[in-house]
Amino acid sequence: MANDPAFLFYPGDYLKDTQMLSEAAQVAYDRIMCEHMRNICITQQQHKFITKRLNEDDLEALNLVLKKVSGGYQIPWVAESINKRN
Repeated sequence: MANDPAFLFYPGDYLKDTQMLSEAAQVAYDRIMCEHMRNICITQQQHKFITKRLNEDDLEALNLVLKKVSGGYQIPWVAESINKRN
C-alpha cells in the first residue's frame, strides 16, 4: 500500500456519504479518506484527533457513514478501493 500513492475515487460513493454532512464533518471525512492511504483503518485515537472540533450532531452524522472495524474505523468504499488496487 505504501508504494501505491493512489486509489480509485468514486464520486457517487463520496457524494452519497457526504451530501448530508456539514462542512466541518466533510473536512473530517476527507482527512479520514486521505489517512486511509497510510492505514487501511484509522484508530480510535486518530478518530478522536480528527473529530475533536466537531459538535455532537456533526460527529453523529459522520459516524453514520464510517464503519467500525477491529482496530478502529473505515470508510467502506475507500477501504474496498484500496484493497482492490493492491
